[in-house]
Amino acid sequence: MVSCGQSGNAPENHFAGAGKMVEIGSGSNRKVSDFHLSRFACYLIAQNGDPRKPEIAAAQKYFAIQARRQEISDALAADLERLEIRKQASEEFKALSGAAREAGVQDRMFGIFHDAGYKGLYTSLDDCEKAQALSDSFRVDDLKQALDIFAARYCPVIKKFELAYHWSIMQVEYATDIMFKERAYLNAIYEPLVRTAIHSVKPENIATFLGRKLHSTYQGEMGNNFNTRIMGTRIKHQMGASSIKMYDKFGHVLRIETTTNDVSQFKCFRDVLHHDGSIDRKNAPMKKGIYSMHLLSGLLKASNRRYMEFVSTFDGVSGGINNLRKVSETVVTDKRTYKGFNFFAEDDVKLLVTLERGEFNISGFQNKTLHRFLADKSSGQISRILKRLNKHGIIRKIGKTYKYYLTRLGKAVIATGLIIKEMSIIPQLAKACG
Repeated sequence: MVSCGQSGNAPENHFAGAGKMVEIGSGSNRKVSDFHLSRFACYLIAQNGDPRKPEIAAAQKYFAIQARRQEISDALAADLERLEIRKQASEEFKALSGAAREAGVQDRMFGIFHDAGYKGLYTSLDDCEKAQALSDSFRVDDLKQALDIFAARYCPVIKKFELAYHWSIMQVEYATDIMFKERAYLNAIYEPLVRTAIHSVKPENIATFLGRKLHSTYQGEMGNNFNTRIMGTRIKHQMGASSIKMYDKFGHVLRIETTTNDVSQFKCFRDVLHHDGSIDRKNAPMKKGIYSMHLLSGLLKASNRRYMEFVSTFDGVSGGINNLRKVSETVVTDKRTYKGFNFFAEDDVKLLVTLERGEFNISGFQNKTLHRFLADKSSGQISRILKRLNKHGIIRKIGKTYKYYLTRLGKAVIATGLIIKEMSIIPQLAKACG
């Protein structure tokens, strides 16, 4: 009975008390205690009894055979279920292949076609808004339920120990696809985009894309990488366990993708439980459980958006030259003149490079912020510089604050001006002088 109670079962449900009358020597009857045993109670008695007794030995043999039969039956049922799932998957795969063949997919392209399907990548959709709504309606509870079902199906031992899995994120990707109706449209801009990104994306830019700040103490891996693969080319900007990529697929899709192998590198405002039991809400590293996916998807989506904003400043030559001319000319306002910016003047270049720093793209900048990088300038001089930048449309002030942000024109002009200088003018001058 002790064993029955320790296993979490009520002894009275398996060892039911029952009295019976027995005859004694004087010819009279006496009531003695007895028990009605359940099958589980018989099993416990047999397992804990003395095997030297023939009845106990026979019972132990019986229960051992029955336990093995049940194990074989469970394994067979699981195998049959797996075979049924494989059969169903095979039939669906054949149906998809047949539809693809009718749509014109060639034999040599079937591997690429199915690989694209696994990655959720198709070059056309009948209803993009509906597809996006379906993606946005993703529920973590549904994912957990599906994972629990797979765990119970393929690892049934957890049921026997009454355990449950804690699902965590090992790697996560968030992709933003830009689909082009004609291959020629993407081809016209893709190579210049990649070539410009290789030379213009700096470490502080990578940190900005990923929503982080680059500190002087950072010791992780960081850099740009360009690869040519079977399905196209890819540029990758990496910072530690996280990266952001841009690549083309089949010449119709431009994909921006943020990937991380350590979600704790991203931060969010959440409740933090301290050792003393107190709870504080603050900006803390992301938890690795799957219930962080909703918050994490927002951060990764923002990373893709920041990268797209950055590469969108890579204008064509004519548009870039017109914008450069705007900020290079003197502006007259209220009878006061504000001289333009010279991309070959040391002070102006130092200022523009400072404004391009990644952290300013996220949190903006103030007079005192710029003073850290322009230590040779007084507060009054920086105030006049800010006004000059504002009059040329390079920066804008946030109402009722002392904070400034780069405008779209400012981002485009700084990126284009520095790129033209570093990639075109200086190499050409060096070549001519050489």
